This record gives sequence, structure tokens and C-alpha cells, in this order.
Amino acid sequence: MRFSSVTSGFFLATLFSATFEKVHWSVAGAVALSDLLTIAFLVSFLWDARRTGRWPRTVGVVMLFLAAFLIVYFIGYFNIDTQTALSQFVKGLTKFVLHFSLLIAGVAYLAAGTRATYWRALAAFVLGMTANAAYGVLQLLVARAGGNLDSLVLSPLTGGASAINLYGSSTTRASSGRTR
Repeated sequence: MRFSSVTSGFFLATLFSATFEKVHWSVAGAVALSDLLTIAFLVSFLWDARRTGRWPRTVGVVMLFLAAFLIVYFIGYFNIDTQTALSQFVKGLTKFVLHFSLLIAGVAYLAAGTRATYWRALAAFVLGMTANAAYGVLQLLVARAGGNLDSLVLSPLTGGASAINLYGSSTTRASSGRTR
């Protein structure tokens, strides 16, 4: 089976952005760039694969795991006792199904491709991880210098939904009189 260049592009872009935790918008929770690209890939994948009746056996195995995990997930539904808990359950279930759908379609996509397809996919994922790590290091260096790279780079894109996480910082005075 051959997939269009649009499907291939969305698949590689999804893999590239999969580790980008900070690129998200505050719409009905946090909608990440990778989620939007996943949806675009799934729509394009289903469009290209609509006439295919045969799938690799691996896709069936992954779908069985999806069914097993959904059963476990739905068992937890009976412990929900507040509206907030129900809202979190629905958001979690939505993300879970979206990500597992990406896994199923990704397995089918890679199984239908060549060895070069696999290596391109792996390269896109590793390059995305590397870009995310490089941004994190740069963000740390800018924060140590007193700046905020997120306000310069991400806020214009995300409308301020992304912000630097300052772990381990405190505004209380230490016993020596210095602020940490």
C-alpha cells in the first residue's frame, strides 16, 4: 500500500513534535501541537487506507491491547464520584484513545513502508527529541541569565499557554539572608 506525501509528512511531523511538551494551547484543557498533528495524520491515513481490506497481524495485536486497556480503564469509571473526576476521566480517555490510535496507524504505516521509511521515522523522532532538549538547555541558560525564552518564542505562538517551569526555586529567605 502506498501512502500520499501528505500522510507521510503528517506522520513525520507528528513524530518530530511528540516530545514537545511546551507547545500547547489552552482550549478545552491543554491541546498540544502533537495532538493536532496526530489528528491530521489519522485523517490522512484513513483517507489513504480506506480501500485496504488487509492489515498486518501486528495491527490486530495492538488493537487487542487497546481493547484490554480500555476494559481496565472503564473499570475505573465506577470509582468516579465527582464532576471533576468525570471530567478528568473523559479527558484522559480522549488522550489515551488518540495516542493509541496513533500507535495503531503508525504500526500499519511502518509495516506498509520500506526500511527507509522506518529510518526516516526514527530520524524524525530523534531529531524532535534533540530539538526539544536543545531548547530546554537554551531555556535554562536564558533563565539563569534572568530572561524567559518562552515569553519570547512560545507565548506569541501559544497565546501564553506555555510557561517556564521553575523546579526547586523558592522565594523564601535562607538562614544566611540570601534569596534562593
